[in-house]
Amino acid sequence: MVSGMNDQVSGKFSEKIMRYGEVATHIRTPEEPRGLALIAHGNALSPNDPLVLTIRNALNARGYTTIIPDLGTQEGFDDPGAIHLAFARKVKTAFDGYIADHPDAPASLAFVGHSLGGAAIISLAKDYPVAELTVLDPTPLDREIFRGLNCPTAVILSNVRSFKSSGTRMQRDIAKLSPHPGPHVLHQLATSPERPLGHMFRGNEADVARILRATPDSPAPDPHPEP
Repeated sequence: MVSGMNDQVSGKFSEKIMRYGEVATHIRTPEEPRGLALIAHGNALSPNDPLVLTIRNALNARGYTTIIPDLGTQEGFDDPGAIHLAFARKVKTAFDGYIADHPDAPASLAFVGHSLGGAAIISLAKDYPVAELTVLDPTPLDREIFRGLNCPTAVILSNVRSFKSSGTRMQRDIAKLSPHPGPHVLHQLATSPERPLGHMFRGNEADVARILRATPDSPAPDPHPEP
């Protein structure tokens, strides 16, 4: 059962929160949508986190309707695999619910995910006709996380997570494991050295927005070098 609540119109966008199953889903739609973007936040974040709002605004600026499931905060972080499964289930519930309600939604799909939400969005992207995938500090649940992807992929790594060996491995793994020839781009941002803030890209919102506003067939922004 789907129910609407908190419907409102702000500027040139309509905003509402829909409930698909148990998942409250934040939806923002421009007057003339040109695409559909699914955003999965990380653990301990929310649809109203500054990083998530930055992602939403950048995609709205490109004319995308944004769908942001509220994934909540899962306990038991000593078992990230279990959290990943819970996140993936909620993201799929929200997205499938939206598509069922909007069968005429724009066909162009962009998937974006952060941390454990990034891992969830990668696994789901393999089952949908995704035109572009962007993940920020995705949790590397296994060494073949990118296997089976068939779309251009951008990985944004924070300073606290983008150790040279990790960044190099991700770049190699994307090219090796994804059947799509590219473009696959790795961006490494010099974020706060404090792990929680750096991992949430605090202070790097403009960098994240700049990357997300680029399209797969446009020249990629210059990635920031690893300090």
